[in-house]
Amino acid sequence: MKKLLMLIGIVFMLQAQAESVGSIVFFNITSTEQSDEETNEDFYFYYDKLNDFLTKKGFDVLLAEQLPIKIEKPDYTIELGASDVASDVGIIFVKPSGQYKVSEGVKTDVDVAMEAEQYFKVKLVGE
Repeated sequence: MKKLLMLIGIVFMLQAQAESVGSIVFFNITSTEQSDEETNEDFYFYYDKLNDFLTKKGFDVLLAEQLPIKIEKPDYTIELGASDVASDVGIIFVKPSGQYKVSEGVKTDVDVAMEAEQYFKVKLVGE
């Protein structure tokens, strides 16, 4: 009986760990005619660099390349249009509650990690 209870406890602990810390949505909605090659290269460089790192840290990492930007979860749906984002590139940090923050422009890996630490109250850098 004790082993069964211990196994049940481990399963619940693993489920709690598997829950997402939140979502980080990288968006690049630049039209082809208006695209700045250097901005696009930097954006995708940092997106590729951060995707695995953030996923391993418990975040859902998404990429949006057109409007509206739609984030659907079981408890909420967020839909952002042109009037909701002032820049063509950026990141949306979304807490599990659905509360979100838009951070516009291309960010370095360190900038994203620091901003995520502050917004989600988690430790990412220096671990």
